Amino acid sequence: MQMKIKILIVDDEAHVREELEYIISQKNEFELLPSVSSGTHALKSLTQNHPDLILLDIDMPGLNGIEIGRIIHNMESPPYLLYVTAYDTYALEAFQVDAVGYLLKPISKQKVIAKLEQVKKLVTKNLVDKDNKEPTNTNTVKRIHYKLDERYVFFDQADLLYAYSKDREVYLRINGKDHLYNQPLSSLEEKLDPKLFFRCHRSYIVRIDAIMEVSPWFNGTYLIAMHESKESNIPVSRSKVKALKNLLNL
Repeated sequence: MQMKIKILIVDDEAHVREELEYIISQKNEFELLPSVSSGTHALKSLTQNHPDLILLDIDMPGLNGIEIGRIIHNMESPPYLLYVTAYDTYALEAFQVDAVGYLLKPISKQKVIAKLEQVKKLVTKNLVDKDNKEPTNTNTVKRIHYKLDERYVFFDQADLLYAYSKDREVYLRINGKDHLYNQPLSSLEEKLDPKLFFRCHRSYIVRIDAIMEVSPWFNGTYLIAMHESKESNIPVSRSKVKALKNLLNL
């Protein structure tokens, strides 16, 4: 039997709670806990019901969503946080408490479902990891962020096809588009799961399960073509060829 993901809605506006409840109730894999309208009641429900995800309003009387987020962030096994707000100026605060993002009011059903599916993948992966009981790299995080103008943008590692440096800038290929990443490639490599990604060249990191072809090039080097980007022609350094072959059982 499939485990249901428990969700707690925290919002002082009744119509927002009702709309979220209606959207979530249409998905059988999610279990709605009784919604609450204040931060105090949210913390009480959290200790009693242990939700997997909290949909949290920010602008509330008493304890606001940011204050609650900081409390939850310091817990030993915190639930995932998804902010629901009428304002788009809280990206930094969301980043600081490891929120999975935020939804802007008025609520879009499509965006709510997309975020729920994202959290479902994270919860499922965590359960698999616990079952395997393998030691984890403490430097590895499940989600990565990058700065775009004054905003912090978050993405799942599984959405990253490859990363590369060019003209002293680092770019991420995500969903068919290149995004500027404001840190060195080596910094990104430290954050990525080494079981999922491979540094094939000083200027490239690729997602292993997205490699489509490996072709000989010249002087003992190779070229990689990626799924969703067949013309990518990513180089493999001679020093990395043996490791790549071992990874792919070539």
